[in-house]
Amino acid sequence: MEKIPHADVFYYVKYSNRDSEDPLGWKDRYGIFGIGIHEQMRPSMVRHGGRYYPWLLMYFHTPAIIRQENGEFANCENSMILWSPETSHVYGNPRQPWDHSWIIFKQDEIRAMVAKYKLPLNRPVHIPAAVPFEKYLNHFHEEISGNRKNDLELQKRLWDLFLYDLSRFVNQDRMEEEERIQRIRDYMIRNLSQPLTAADVAATFSISVSYLMYLFKRDGAASPMRFLYEKRMETAAFLLKCYPFSCKEIATRVGFPDPLNFSRRFKAFYGVAPQNYRKSGEENHIMHFQTEKLPITK
Repeated sequence: MEKIPHADVFYYVKYSNRDSEDPLGWKDRYGIFGIGIHEQMRPSMVRHGGRYYPWLLMYFHTPAIIRQENGEFANCENSMILWSPETSHVYGNPRQPWDHSWIIFKQDEIRAMVAKYKLPLNRPVHIPAAVPFEKYLNHFHEEISGNRKNDLELQKRLWDLFLYDLSRFVNQDRMEEEERIQRIRDYMIRNLSQPLTAADVAATFSISVSYLMYLFKRDGAASPMRFLYEKRMETAAFLLKCYPFSCKEIATRVGFPDPLNFSRRFKAFYGVAPQNYRKSGEENHIMHFQTEKLPITK
């Protein structure tokens, strides 16, 4: 067991049977390979992972960033991330010291537990889970650093409790995310006439653009700007059919100060120019009205 400076607890397992393909000796090993609780880091970025690398579960107590699978960076203060095996990890804070807790492990049952408790993989989740991290990581450390046999069955039971406990925070976070995305959607719909950008919307809700993109992707939309564009077109179509506004006025109401640009965008979206769309709507309304007046025959 090794101690490193400024870490409350640090445990690391070394194996002698290493080779060039598996330099850490983790290919055929199971159990817990390392634990860090409130490990204090100097300003830096950490890079590791890849072939034979096992699971890595981390919690960032202070501001840090991680590189996501799409290559973008995300903020991670008071956030956990569970990296699946053989993924690459890039994280840290190059500007200031940072504090994190972590555990490296290999356990066959983990993937089934992750699915059961619906825990996200390879992306940060902003949850206040520092207490369960410290509690369970200390339990794991006591188990593997004592004189007792490294009991994988006991570790499995601890993992089930730990991941279940985390899932309660994640599920609460999921509900908060749903409420947040609804507030963002409502805000964008109320401000269709404004020249909104993704950066504008993110700043209004004090979130990053990457997190805004994640929220819309999670909600099933391609992007916030695509959502905004579709709502502008849907609102324009509604106004054309139901109100006697001019096309220029409708264009302004849905965020297109240039009527010609609005006309081109509308035609590209609906396949027909705004004026013709309005005429077709009037004709359909007349036909519907006439149909209602027809006598019923048996």
